[in-house]
Amino acid sequence: MDHDQIAEHNVVERYVLGRLTSEEEERFEEHLLECPECRLQVEREDDFQDSLHTVAAEEAVRAAAQVGAIAWLGRRRGWLLVAALLLLAVLPLWLLRERSRLQGEIGQLQAALASPPTAPAPAPAAPSTPGGDPAEKEKLLAELTAQKDANSKLSEQLARLNRPQVNVPIFTLGFLRGDEGTANRVALGREPRWIVLSVELPPETAKSYRATLTTAGGKTLWEGDGLIPNADGTVTLSLDSGRLEPGPHRLRLTAVDAQGRTAPAGEIPFEVQRGAS
Repeated sequence: MDHDQIAEHNVVERYVLGRLTSEEEERFEEHLLECPECRLQVEREDDFQDSLHTVAAEEAVRAAAQVGAIAWLGRRRGWLLVAALLLLAVLPLWLLRERSRLQGEIGQLQAALASPPTAPAPAPAAPSTPGGDPAEKEKLLAELTAQKDANSKLSEQLARLNRPQVNVPIFTLGFLRGDEGTANRVALGREPRWIVLSVELPPETAKSYRATLTTAGGKTLWEGDGLIPNADGTVTLSLDSGRLEPGPHRLRLTAVDAQGRTAPAGEIPFEVQRGAS
């Protein structure tokens, strides 16, 4: 197991959360014996998960106040809307985690700007440049601006999520049969908002599923595991529509049995379209 595989498949986080298969766990622990860098990442992830537990407790208190409303909606609109609302209740945890990561990177960049790297002593004939290398400082300023913009967008997402979620769009994605072509379409407005995808499962359902959302070119946009089948043979997931660019996408499903063994469960293509609203 190399560092590219570890980063691509979120191995450190899944190891701390106990979500690796026995084979993956054994291979990663063999790697840990020889890699102090990954051992440090595991320690940091442990600390971060401890802090998430505190946040989760606060979220649980607030979610408890909404149980009555969710139960009423479940009787009026069925299990699908209830599942969507429950999914939305846990999304602040992911957003808080992303904002914490971005704030940490901003702090590192600010520290680098405050203390420019020491350049080698110039030759006697070469004039010194006060304040460090201008090109390096300009690059750091550009990175800092980009991180602040990303943090600002994340704060906007948190603000949207803290508002009551009403009229949440629900899109059904199914396996294509015969000459259906690009039958799965997700029509979105120009402004980002939270949406729910109800995903059809193959006839023989597994204990749980892993879902990977990619562009047509293979770029991974989102990946998550622990998706439990619903009574009607579907799984539901929620995400910010801002992650989806217009064009073709694919949702790859992987079945996970009770022993943690995995097997491909199929791919569902769909087309994202954006309207004027």
